[in-house]
Amino acid sequence: MPTVDNLYLDMNGIIHKCARPEGASENAPPIKEEKIMDECLVYIDMLVNTVKPRKLLYLAVDGVLGPPTAPLPSTVPRLTTAPTVTIR
Repeated sequence: MPTVDNLYLDMNGIIHKCARPEGASENAPPIKEEKIMDECLVYIDMLVNTVKPRKLLYLAVDGVLGPPTAPLPSTVPRLTTAPTVTIR
């Protein structure tokens, strides 16, 4: 793997993946926040140990999308796909 100085992660995709695991029914009971956080940390740890950034790990998180600013239908597929890692 090439050397990487900086690793930038969009946490929205990671949080969504950990809060709604693949194969989970829409009627399934909600996952506790502690479990979601644990899953996010395990996933981030795996990414960092795989990529091994030398200088910077940047975790980008933006706010909750509520009723006044509900996401456009075009963003839903992006949120339901697994996050990807870009190596530059």
